[in-house]
Amino acid sequence: MSRSKASSGRRRSQREWRALVEEWRKGGCSIEEFCRRRSLSAATFRWWRWRLSSRDRVEQSDSSSSWVAVDLAAPARATDAGFGFLVEGYYATSPP
Repeated sequence: MSRSKASSGRRRSQREWRALVEEWRKGGCSIEEFCRRRSLSAATFRWWRWRLSSRDRVEQSDSSSSWVAVDLAAPARATDAGFGFLVEGYYATSPP
């Protein structure tokens, strides 16, 4: 099985792909042109660009998560044993 012209025959690390994607972003040329000049597969480059952006979004959402303090009060009436709370515009309740 032969390799295509666009493949250099070696695997690149995630760090190397991140650097290549960053270089492409700063360069201003198309993905096809960038990959042609560097003998890269455009399909592989697009996959790594997607993979790295997906991973970055997950890491950003993980780092922006935080706990919120909730004060629970005694029910106002004996039949009012449920509780509710508002979080980011959503109201949730528990059954009585």
